[in-house]
Amino acid sequence: MKEKKDLILQYCQENEIDVICIQETWLQPYINLTFKGYNMIRKDRSEGTKGGVLTCVKKHLHFTEWEIELQDHPDYKVEINGCRILQQDGSTINIINVYNANGNNSEIGGIIDELSKNIPTNEGLIITGDFNAHSKVWCKCDIVNSSGRSMEDFLLQSPICLATPNGLPTRKNHFTGGHTTIDLTFASPNLATRTTVTIPDHTLLFSDHSPIIIYIEGHNKSSSPAQLESTSTPHFRLKKANWLKYREQLENISIQVLVEAKTLIDDKIHVFQSNILTAAKKAIPLKGNSKRTHKNNIWWNTECEEAKKDYVKNERIYAIATSLENLINVKRSYARFRRTVFIARKTVLESFLKIKISENQQLKFTCLYARCKTSSQTKQATHL
Repeated sequence: MKEKKDLILQYCQENEIDVICIQETWLQPYINLTFKGYNMIRKDRSEGTKGGVLTCVKKHLHFTEWEIELQDHPDYKVEINGCRILQQDGSTINIINVYNANGNNSEIGGIIDELSKNIPTNEGLIITGDFNAHSKVWCKCDIVNSSGRSMEDFLLQSPICLATPNGLPTRKNHFTGGHTTIDLTFASPNLATRTTVTIPDHTLLFSDHSPIIIYIEGHNKSSSPAQLESTSTPHFRLKKANWLKYREQLENISIQVLVEAKTLIDDKIHVFQSNILTAAKKAIPLKGNSKRTHKNNIWWNTECEEAKKDYVKNERIYAIATSLENLINVKRSYARFRRTVFIARKTVLESFLKIKISENQQLKFTCLYARCKTSSQTKQATHL
């Protein structure tokens, strides 16, 4: 997970992803990990290795963490976490991140059903993750396991809808060249018709699982499919505020009329918030556009770009013609790319360390390098 962090973050920034759901993080509680620009919700595996789920939410989004406690079972390894995101229009979307490690888990459908019943019907719900569930309902294969049957029963008994298209190749077996659909997405009825689930054509995340992009229509002004609403709260110059004018604007708002209006409480909240913001914009000047332009990592150079293109090219050839020779070419180009990235990062680090050594002649290169390695691997427990 730590090795792929930079690639994941770069991909999410380039595609303006608002919420990131990752399964099989392999993180332990003592490992410190951060994603720049995101708040993190972690669920690490307490016993054993591998497993774990991670949900990252952009910092400008207002959210609360779901408190999910599952009874440990010796045979069924299930990790779940989630969040509840409050939109600026007053609506709410709940996102649940699931990793079901055992394909023979006949209880997974019941677990998801209990979680979905705790969500109010007027709130949106997205359930996504690696279920390791094989079924002919969503997978073009002849394999059906216990997790697949359990999720089939869940769909029959629940109003929750399957959003993943039938046969979407979410996982690729690099040895056989076959594809399966085990990474699933479910949506509540009020979001199902506006939810689109796709996978990108090519990514460089070095995983047998393809990243899944979930778009929800109707959360921005564009007519094309969009992600969760990402319009940030306006930033005001409070030092230059005209508080007297702001108070006069607030006095013009009739709270009594708003309370007695025969409308839904969500509509009343939306009108009240709009009136507050309108009054603030008239009396308090706004700051400039604070949207940052994300740049590539400092170590990314032309050699990394060429190695990436070579790997993508070989992967496309292997997808068209599955053979042992093409698979070897994919593996070799993958190894060359990893090596190129390692050398580029090492070169930048060495340049930085040499500058520090020139500032302090008493430090040796090996000593300073050891200090940096030690500080970067400091094991501290992190809690939200």
